[in-house]
Amino acid sequence: MPIRQWFLAISPTRRIIANQNLKIFVLNDGSRVVGHGEIELSQHFLNAARARRPDIKSALGPRQMGAGLWHSIFEFLRDCKNEHPSHARADIPAESGYAGPMSEVFGTPFIVVEGTRTKPQEADFMSNAIENLKTQYRDQFYGADFILKKDSEVTDEDIGKYSLVLVGNAESNALWGRLAAKYAGSMTPYYPKDDWSSSPTKDVFAEVFKNPVNKNNYLLIIGSNELCNMPFLRNFNPFTAYFDCYVYKYREGREKEYIFARRP
Repeated sequence: MPIRQWFLAISPTRRIIANQNLKIFVLNDGSRVVGHGEIELSQHFLNAARARRPDIKSALGPRQMGAGLWHSIFEFLRDCKNEHPSHARADIPAESGYAGPMSEVFGTPFIVVEGTRTKPQEADFMSNAIENLKTQYRDQFYGADFILKKDSEVTDEDIGKYSLVLVGNAESNALWGRLAAKYAGSMTPYYPKDDWSSSPTKDVFAEVFKNPVNKNNYLLIIGSNELCNMPFLRNFNPFTAYFDCYVYKYREGREKEYIFARRP
């Protein structure tokens, strides 16, 4: 239910239909390739849009022989020039009271920040976590590499200009500790209450916040209170995360995984 509420809150459908400055072309050939939206959903959107405005173009169903997909798209785009552009940024999640989802971070210029204040026995946990993020990013974005800096290399200009992905914890990552001390109420990790809360567990977490220095950007923290637990992050992928908060707990061969879309 929380995920469904979050999707409804940030859905841009009504805003897109109501905005007469946006031209709409609904295109779905019904193919079954991985990641392709269901044609029934496109038809549902088309029906809702046409009930409110008559200018919607559409091409639903199999294309005719010789009908080029890209020709159709570029022909439509030719008439989509915005004669009255605005530099105001639409931030639907923020307007609905949410900081995320995490995947939004990677739609902005961002820097991954590696903690360097590790104890000798912890250094491998940090480096392995960074390498895991690199691999996931390359898999998601066709071999691309992100900008990586050590906590000691990040400047005040970087903090204000970029979204930040802080890896480790407030003790091992100097920038994390610095921001946590100054903006404690803006980046406190959330831990769900459950029957394990009063007993020892191994846990890792990730959570997205608005960057307290620049609210147009994000702050994503990924780590654990104990760096030796960082290997539990190996199956967590922030680049596809549709939620705000992630917590994984492990105890005596049992595990619990929590995902949240929660208001900041």
